[in-house]
Amino acid sequence: MAEFQKALAIVLSNEGGFADRSQTTGEVVNMGVTLETLRRLDICVGPIPCRASNISPADIQYVKDLSYEDVRRVYYADYWFPLGLSSLSDQNLANQLFDLAVNDGPYWPVAWLQHAVGVTADGQVGPQTLGAANAANPVAVLTQVRAFATAHYNAAQPAADRPQ
Repeated sequence: MAEFQKALAIVLSNEGGFADRSQTTGEVVNMGVTLETLRRLDICVGPIPCRASNISPADIQYVKDLSYEDVRRVYYADYWFPLGLSSLSDQNLANQLFDLAVNDGPYWPVAWLQHAVGVTADGQVGPQTLGAANAANPVAVLTQVRAFATAHYNAAQPAADRPQ
């Protein structure tokens, strides 16, 4: 079964450190976790207990001060666990789906996986999706998921900015 720590190491190697682009793109990010994600999850960071009565809004300093453990918890709770990636038998497929979910949210990577394994693409992970994924050829599934992702990202870019 796929291991979270292995996938996390890959994602963190791609994501980089702290960046404050609040004045240009509106994004504040550290290790791939954005201020928007923290606000959406309504979570606290650092030593503050995560109870509704103690949560203050995330701000630029919170994002800057995120620790590895904070980021690990966000990635596990918001991406890895809900996608059921520990139940996949192929680590490379789990790594790719996790990375795609971090970049684009969980819906599309799950839908691409579902298309690749021939189940109804509803963007929700369940036993049917996981069973079909584990029964399929992982190299073929990974190839299809990557093709779907490439097409998706190319369609999202203006034509002049697309890789040739």
